Amino acid sequence: MTSSFLRKFRILFSSIVLICFLFAFADFRAVIPEKYINYLLYLQFVPSVLKYIDLLTVAAGGFMIVLLLTLLTGRTYCSFICPLGIGQDLFSRIGGKVKKKFRRFGFKKPHTVIRYAVLVLTLGTAIFWGLYLVTLLDPYSIFGRFMTFLGEPVILLINNMLTWLLGKFDVYTLHHVDIRAFNPATYAVPVAFFLLVGVLSFIKGRLYCNMICPVGTLLGLISKVSIFRVKFIESKCTRCGRCSLRCKSSCIDFLNYNIDVSRCVNCFNCIDVCPEKALSYGFIG
Repeated sequence: MTSSFLRKFRILFSSIVLICFLFAFADFRAVIPEKYINYLLYLQFVPSVLKYIDLLTVAAGGFMIVLLLTLLTGRTYCSFICPLGIGQDLFSRIGGKVKKKFRRFGFKKPHTVIRYAVLVLTLGTAIFWGLYLVTLLDPYSIFGRFMTFLGEPVILLINNMLTWLLGKFDVYTLHHVDIRAFNPATYAVPVAFFLLVGVLSFIKGRLYCNMICPVGTLLGLISKVSIFRVKFIESKCTRCGRCSLRCKSSCIDFLNYNIDVSRCVNCFNCIDVCPEKALSYGFIG
């Protein structure tokens, strides 16, 4: 498919997913039924793996669907389902609005040694020492820490301000909620990762996904044999380079008609921007 519909669909779908997660974390009164929260968590890779190990039931095997989806379509998970990945796209877009050069990514060689070393180290520590490094680097855990330690206090503060304001008019729909005391030690890791992931995505696009994230690296390995991929139609390509400049994963080597599918997250920006329609997404024979 060469239509820009793919990019529009990705933006719409990922926006709905992100909004659902934001509502879930903003629900400090537990209004949303737990089963709906479980639906959201079902396809989150690391939480699903850990739940499957704990329960040993296929009903907890959402990660299997993610693996199958990756085998079929490539790293669709990273752009459509992962809330941290979707958030990085948002930061990257803001960076492009602030300074245009942040949108001109261009092809970069992969950080092969770093990304596979982090993956091996993460798996090794999980087997022999425990899950601390897994949960530290897991994209969903990072997003969860963002919302719990940085997002929730802001939401509670807004709630308390509205409670006070409405109380002046004898409206008591909302109720004051105590905000826990600030402890610098507990905020160190969330703030550090917020700065790391936020700055990298603001300036370099999907660099965290393709250099540090163990889930992204693992899915990238599987995507090398995916059935559907973004591909060049060489007879149409004029090598203008627009696709490479819009690729937030910096994985398009347009001079050699090559796309590093292990880093491609199926954002479809390249298909949308190509004036010659020389890029398409489809079956690889």
